[in-house]
Amino acid sequence: MSDEQLENIKSSSGKTYEAKWNPYEKKFMLKSMNGTWEGTHCTQQPRNADEAYNSKSLRTQQIR
Repeated sequence: MSDEQLENIKSSSGKTYEAKWNPYEKKFMLKSMNGTWEGTHCTQQPRNADEAYNSKSLRTQQIR
């Protein structure tokens, strides 16, 4: 994925998350409800939305 390539991923609960790959930090990013990008611990594109969402760390990797 390129830096600007966005995609929507749907979790099993039915929520849809906007996601993108950050090549500089080599992390998969998820857009939170308040519009900030949150880094995940996924160092490669996750297989599904739940994997991405469950791996995000809200406190340490918040990106504005």
